[in-house]
Amino acid sequence: TYLGEEAFSCCDLKSLKLSESLSAIEEGTFSETSLSELYIPDSVSVIKDSAFYRCKELERIRGAKGLKYIGSKAFAETRIAYEKCIPESTVSIGDFAFDALRFKYEGKNYEEHHFPPTKVYIPRNVSIIEANAFGLGVKTITVDKDNQKYSAKNGVLFDKEGKTLIKYPP
Repeated sequence: TYLGEEAFSCCDLKSLKLSESLSAIEEGTFSETSLSELYIPDSVSVIKDSAFYRCKELERIRGAKGLKYIGSKAFAETRIAYEKCIPESTVSIGDFAFDALRFKYEGKNYEEHHFPPTKVYIPRNVSIIEANAFGLGVKTITVDKDNQKYSAKNGVLFDKEGKTLIKYPP
């Protein structure tokens, strides 16, 4: 079972109980909704591109213990604290998957939006991290010691051998 592309996009959706038989959340399914928290069943292995894009109230994801793939911009422009939100089962994280909300300039007024947490934890199973997966706000990256592809030294992301620089936080 899966939820179709943009099924709830732009709805004033505040809460939802997802089926335990759900295996994938398609592209843009919940984009620009009012969800603040969501339990994702462990049966979900794929969250496709922009699935929760611009869910500006979304702060917490629970469950998702079977999640393998997080698509590009899947959680971009949300309030997700990604230091602890990437499940251990995750293998791949797409471009700008957790890119943060930013300040917007509108005329003479500044509208403040959430900036991302400054820490990212990469679990042991992650083997693919696309460019800018965490946006620009990251200051410190840590990696599970059992990760076979990545390592971190002084908050900087390297390949496992520490020879290739992957991400130097600004």
